[in-house]
Amino acid sequence: MINTLDGELNSLSERFLGAELFGRRIDYDTKSDSIVRVRANDVRRRLTEYYADQRSSPAVVINLCSGSYIPEFHWPQQEDSQQNEASSLASGSSSSLTNAPNGSALHLSNDRDVDPPASGVQEPSEGYSRGGDNSVPGFINEAASSALVKSAHVGISRRAVAAGSIVAGLLILAFAVSCFTLWQELRVTRQSLYPWRNSPAVAGLWGTFLGDQRDTDLVLTDSSFSLVEALTNKSFNLNDYLGHSYMGHFQDHDPEMAAALSRISNWGLGSSGEFEVAQRMLALDPTRQKLHFFLARKYQPDLIRRDNVILMGSPYGNPWSELFESRMNFTFDPKDPARILNRSPKAGESATYAFDVSGSFGFCIIAYLPTPDHSGSALLIQGTSGEPTEAGVDFLLSEAKLAAFQQSLGVSKLPYFELLLKTSWIKGTPIASNIVAYRTYPEKQ
Repeated sequence: MINTLDGELNSLSERFLGAELFGRRIDYDTKSDSIVRVRANDVRRRLTEYYADQRSSPAVVINLCSGSYIPEFHWPQQEDSQQNEASSLASGSSSSLTNAPNGSALHLSNDRDVDPPASGVQEPSEGYSRGGDNSVPGFINEAASSALVKSAHVGISRRAVAAGSIVAGLLILAFAVSCFTLWQELRVTRQSLYPWRNSPAVAGLWGTFLGDQRDTDLVLTDSSFSLVEALTNKSFNLNDYLGHSYMGHFQDHDPEMAAALSRISNWGLGSSGEFEVAQRMLALDPTRQKLHFFLARKYQPDLIRRDNVILMGSPYGNPWSELFESRMNFTFDPKDPARILNRSPKAGESATYAFDVSGSFGFCIIAYLPTPDHSGSALLIQGTSGEPTEAGVDFLLSEAKLAAFQQSLGVSKLPYFELLLKTSWIKGTPIASNIVAYRTYPEKQ
């Protein structure tokens, strides 16, 4: 079997097997000595019994055809193709050995050894033995037949393992190529969906909000609430807002005004300018898996404990910013909504920054801070009007501006910070902005 698998078919003749396996002389009389034919028949019988005892179809079937000593291998699931291959292999390789001139070499003849009938032929008492013993070697028994069967299966097992290893290797290679191709496609898709990730400074900031395990809540101004404050000339805190207790102050006015204030407070108005810039931030997360949109009046206290948060608008329209005011250096003056306070001015800075609501310039406070319980991050964008708010979002989405600010701090990653951005505009379009003052904070502020 091993010789067949190794392609050494010329050695599988009756004469050669008699000399190799049973110790006969190379020129012994094969017609009168039928030992090879007898043992070949025994091997055929044992193969038949072996496969008959199999409960399931074997992966490989070995067949030793009558008149030939070249085994054939059959794969039941591919029997036709394997039979053709085995037949061509057998027909092209069965030749006999003859004596070479001067006895120095063996030459193959084109004559094929054919089994004469094994019956009635007596095995001679004399035979060639390599050990000098003229008797028949001791392994000429049933053990020899069993050894042939076992050796055949060992050879097949080796080839099957080798073939299986090659197939497995090819499958693994194909799988690896498929995975690499899929990874490349996903990478290109991700780059097209999240282009900001290719901008180091922008990715450093926004990765905190969109790459964190937490979700991020984008909370917009409640314009109805800010209008009520303006009409009543009063400021209400977050508790008044959440408990709607501010509506009790409507009775301080005449019935007609009280009815108007009640209707306004129920409208749920928003800022069109904020909606536009909010769309730009929502585009950072096109699948909406991380970034979620809320109006201030729909937001809940448990969300700010669980998520990151982005608060749009001044404290007059978004009372949720009150949770951060005690930690901020730049704040709106509660007594004058047209003025920004600088609580701890540094050299060259002003203590207050006034602006004209109907003018052509204004300010935007940008604060990047930890959430109240320090478990997440918060971003506050408080513009004095729509144009400064838009300029603030431009700053946070600009790789050039964020990178320049980061470089001025001499850091590789932006820390928590707070800055005051002055903006000028023409016909509602911001045309220039610059940082008037800033502060940076440690991780635990």
